[in-house]
Amino acid sequence: MAVSSLSAQKTKNLRPDLIVFIVVDQLRAQESSQLSIAKRSVNFSQTFHNHFCSETAPGHATLLSGRLPARHGIIANSWHEMPFMSLQNAGHDKSVQVLGGEGEAASARQFVGDHLSSHWRSQKTGGRFITLSWKDRAAVMLGGPAADIALWAGSTGFVTSSFYNDSQKIKWLEDFNFKYPFSQYAGKSWPAAEKKALHKIPDSSEKWNKILAYSPFADELTLKLALEITNAYQLGKSNRTDLLAISLSSTDYIGHKFSYNSPEMRHQLKLLNHRIVAFEAALRSRLPGKKISFVLTADHGGTKTPQVAEAMQEKPAIIKETEFRKYFAQKMKPSHPYFDYALLFRSPHFYLHYEAIGDAHFSRKEILSDMQKFARENDRIFATLSVDQKLKIVRSNKFQKKDSLISDSELWELAKNCHFPERSPQLLVIPAPYVFLQYEKGVSIAGHGSPFNDDRHVPLFFWGDGIRPANKQSIVHTTRIAATLAEMAGFRYAPADGDVLPLDLN
Repeated sequence: MAVSSLSAQKTKNLRPDLIVFIVVDQLRAQESSQLSIAKRSVNFSQTFHNHFCSETAPGHATLLSGRLPARHGIIANSWHEMPFMSLQNAGHDKSVQVLGGEGEAASARQFVGDHLSSHWRSQKTGGRFITLSWKDRAAVMLGGPAADIALWAGSTGFVTSSFYNDSQKIKWLEDFNFKYPFSQYAGKSWPAAEKKALHKIPDSSEKWNKILAYSPFADELTLKLALEITNAYQLGKSNRTDLLAISLSSTDYIGHKFSYNSPEMRHQLKLLNHRIVAFEAALRSRLPGKKISFVLTADHGGTKTPQVAEAMQEKPAIIKETEFRKYFAQKMKPSHPYFDYALLFRSPHFYLHYEAIGDAHFSRKEILSDMQKFARENDRIFATLSVDQKLKIVRSNKFQKKDSLISDSELWELAKNCHFPERSPQLLVIPAPYVFLQYEKGVSIAGHGSPFNDDRHVPLFFWGDGIRPANKQSIVHTTRIAATLAEMAGFRYAPADGDVLPLDLN
């Protein structure tokens, strides 16, 4: 439950006209110190996601709901849902119509319970609540069930869906897509790893959103759209506090494809810094005299797999997901011949298809215990556990030392905070920190998704009118952000799993 720590009088006097909430997908806390905003912000340098689910959809859902995945139900980007183990996507929604162009229809229908958006407009001081991202799942989870509108990249331009109240009033969006079509980047280039070499965007495509995602141009277009939204909705010009939430996706895509220590990523981080500064300047020029507050954080971090491997004196390993599953299949089939249809794999975890094993003469715990036994023999696995069946953590032989990377008590707490019974896997499998599981046809060579600090440690900066710069070094959790934004807007958001952060207000 959220508890206030800001002075009521100060909040009233300094209530911003506009709060701009920026999420940089997969921005590590360690790299954020190079952003120029760090020196003029309240910097919560020890901010962590206090849950296991370090993926895009859970991270965004938690940030503006202030609630753990165990409560809001978004435990991954996709999952198998009980009782029939149907595969569900966090954001995709076939019951709504995509509007503004061609693309994926999406909504926050999978989100469960309270979200900041549900309370924002019902308050006397709460104004517009608008979200946007290149990724549909990021936009809809930031917006929750009650955003005025959420926008994301379609095939050739930005789109929304009929889920949102303002989705029928998008002439401005159609005009924007006509002025800034994704195809305008055809043939353009950006720096590659080799000296003087460039990555070139193809001359033609039917899925420009897929092509541009792996370049800095996705962020450029997203911020252009954000500025257009401020005009279209007259944000910051009413007597209420408007909230504009922007998720920038390029860092995540580039991090996956080229890795965090690549020249491409270094170039992206420099551009990111420049674009945030330029966006703030452009916004202030459009809203002279208005009080604007900014917040920047991340949905999750990312693992520098080669550096982790070197520190542990190991070789970094990129393993196809099918190979990972095959290891368990080969070990389990002699004693559990129904393995292929009874255990569903959602990398790197396993679901038990209860109906499929209903006639088998094995208990659920027995099946999972056998899998844990085989996992223990594999040096590419860190540990396994089952919150669902209350099976203790079993570390692989290589990681038997209890203080190795993370304690058992902390690991169990993080797993519990991500456990939603109808959607969560029965067996959690944690790869070793120097291992990356790659999609069968994927291009990624690095990523996130672990309970380790690299994936959970994120930046958190507050800056703008009335906020005094300071460096806060105590450990805080991202579940405190939503309550803090509500307090800044002049109301209390009780459903949050964290209290209000201590800001230094002028």
